[in-house]
Amino acid sequence: MLTRRQLSKGLALGAAAATLPKSGFAADVTTMRWANASGFASPQLANGTIGMHPKLGFYAKENIKLEVLNMAGSATTIQNLISNVVDFASLSPISYLPLKAKNPNVDMIVPFVWLRPIHTQLFVLPDSPIQKVSDLAGKTIGFVNQADTSYLMARRMFSELGIDPDQKVNWISTGQGVPAGRALKNGTVQALAFADSNMAILEIAGFSARGLPNVGLVSKLFGLAWGVRKSSLKQNRKAYVGLFRGMVKSTIFAHTNPKLATRLHYELYPEAVPTGVSLDKAVDDAQRILTARKDKWLPGTGPGADTRFGGQTEEDWRNWLKFTGLTDKITDINSLYTNELLDEVNDFDHDAIKKMAMAG
Repeated sequence: MLTRRQLSKGLALGAAAATLPKSGFAADVTTMRWANASGFASPQLANGTIGMHPKLGFYAKENIKLEVLNMAGSATTIQNLISNVVDFASLSPISYLPLKAKNPNVDMIVPFVWLRPIHTQLFVLPDSPIQKVSDLAGKTIGFVNQADTSYLMARRMFSELGIDPDQKVNWISTGQGVPAGRALKNGTVQALAFADSNMAILEIAGFSARGLPNVGLVSKLFGLAWGVRKSSLKQNRKAYVGLFRGMVKSTIFAHTNPKLATRLHYELYPEAVPTGVSLDKAVDDAQRILTARKDKWLPGTGPGADTRFGGQTEEDWRNWLKFTGLTDKITDINSLYTNELLDEVNDFDHDAIKKMAMAG
């Protein structure tokens, strides 16, 4: 078994951002700077990073080199995107739409939705008699903090069900670590309002839970999208097509074989393997996070959905405007997003990538 030190030495990859060797690129390579607020080299990024691996070369084929820049929080990533420090950033409509309402001419647009549906739920113990959100009336719910998306989503669901989230629900800030798992296990709280990845981390720590189906408007929302500068998209259209095509290939590969995807991610970022944990254990743990989320990477389904990877619809954005209370303040929905790249982005043999992933 490779140790973290041996793996790091053998791959000789830079600590700031893992990229393919220069020899893997043509002379006209374009560097695309990625604003990351998930923690440096988090395994949650594997559905985007693994295309950089020399064994796959998805981005190299497009003459794209990724540079991951770690930043603190979504507000910082958005500001650095606007300021041309980075070329793309993951964003939530919760952050994006108020900005557009305040400054309709801000140089931002969404060309790709990468996480759907919404990634938050209310989680209960596996053997809990609670089966649906409405069963939590009068109960106590743990949450990370009042700015956390999971908390906001839970409150909205209770309100739509006619359950006053302030009068009929008790809230305790548990944070997102082991204390939250203990609070659920010992009955201090009857549910946790959490993101899927946070719940997966608790499960790695030995805590089990069952997610309740989201209801109402929350069940119709997508989770996260990629934001870019509208001006840059116009100037560097080919580069963005290549970027997102490489990302879709990486996503299909990671969805098909999350364990191998996790291993490839750690080969790119050996410094991200937790201290004191073997590579095999790190891979097993991290793939649980990918497994909890992977189906949300897939395109939308059902009547009216855009079934292409990255697809989004006017109805998607109307739902988000309703959630944020900005329906009357943002009337030009077309200024929020574009699907102009998606036919080209998805123009490759998807099944061939699946077969590559299954072959290992």
